[in-house]
Amino acid sequence: MGSQTAKIYRDLARAVKKHIVNGKEHTNPHFLDFVSSEFHKNPNLLDTAALEQKLKLARDYTLMLNSVHHHKELLFSYNIAVDRSDEVRRTLGKSAASVGLRLPECKMANEQMKPIATLLLLLNFCMYVIILGIGGWAMNRAIDHGFIIGPELALPAQFSPIYFPMGNAATGFFVTFALLAGVVGAASTISGFNHIRSWTSESLPSAASVATIAWTLTLLAMGFACKEIELQIRNARLRTMEAFLIILSATQLFYIAAIHGAAAYRR
Repeated sequence: MGSQTAKIYRDLARAVKKHIVNGKEHTNPHFLDFVSSEFHKNPNLLDTAALEQKLKLARDYTLMLNSVHHHKELLFSYNIAVDRSDEVRRTLGKSAASVGLRLPECKMANEQMKPIATLLLLLNFCMYVIILGIGGWAMNRAIDHGFIIGPELALPAQFSPIYFPMGNAATGFFVTFALLAGVVGAASTISGFNHIRSWTSESLPSAASVATIAWTLTLLAMGFACKEIELQIRNARLRTMEAFLIILSATQLFYIAAIHGAAAYRR
């Protein structure tokens, strides 16, 4: 029984050192200390059933460690997506250190972009909400005070198909697309907050895709805003929407560039 126990202990210690401590015993010795203390805690245990149970637990845990590591190796060899960036980075670091080099710390540079992206996301969200508020007011007023014409009256010349009782001929198109941009822009903050919370390349595609769609709609609405500015005749609320959309066309683009800061860290 003594030789069997010693073999089980050596196998478990080897697996813990290889897969948990990563071959550096002095980096985090708590796992090895715990294994050693469990094997040396009751050296004269007379209960055979309890002893067999503890040895079986040690064998099972050793098998689990080796099997999980081997399974990840198989998945990686078959090109199935497995997050091995940390392991690859450690291997590259060891290779560079063996020849006296040091890998650059990309994580710190990308972490500096995280507060900038957060600030831009909050700023854009506030402006999109304000656009939705003003656009909702304009749409509600257009519905309540729409253009009404009698059955025997002809449409006036240069009649706009989207009539608004304020602004000019471009106001209806401007408000409609501004509302679309505001809804998509506000919704994009959901995936944006999720990406900033995790800050990895796995959450980047969804956040960047929705943000890009919101940005293109913002540019479209800004085009109608420029036309409305050219035609003049608009109130202060419409001017506020125009200003926010022009600002958002730039800040949303800056936000899209900022959230790509996590991509370099994961490569």
